[in-house]
This record gives sequence, C-alpha cells and structure tokens, in this order.
Amino acid sequence: MFSNPTNRLVQISGMNEISDLNVIGIDGKALMKQKIRPGEILDISSLPAGTYILSISNEQEVFHQTVMKM
Repeated sequence: MFSNPTNRLVQISGMNEISDLNVIGIDGKALMKQKIRPGEILDISSLPAGTYILSISNEQEVFHQTVMKM
C-alpha cells in the first residue's frame, strides 16, 4: 500500500485476489466498504484529513494498514 500519507489516492498492493476493503475511522466507525482487485487505486478524497485504518480481507487472510489523509 502506498502513497502514505496522501491527499487523495492509495495504491493497494500485496493481494492476489478480489478482497473486501473497509475504511475505518480512528473512532472505530466504518466509513467506506467496497470490493477491490489486486493493484486497484483507492480514492479517499471524500474523507476529511485524519488517520484511517484500511482493513482488507479475503477467505485466506486479513490485513490492516494505517493511512494518513492530509
């Protein structure tokens, strides 16, 4: 996952299959949910500046990454 911190776009990498993505605020509230493909770019421009947790899961694994939106 890279551009971190970002103003808008986050490149999702390290996955081999379509997965579920949840963007979670620091307060634990789910803000976005969608399916993503390997290499997909996530646009978080609609979110206010802050720290978010990206939770990516499929049938085999769960991955969490913190992202800072400027």
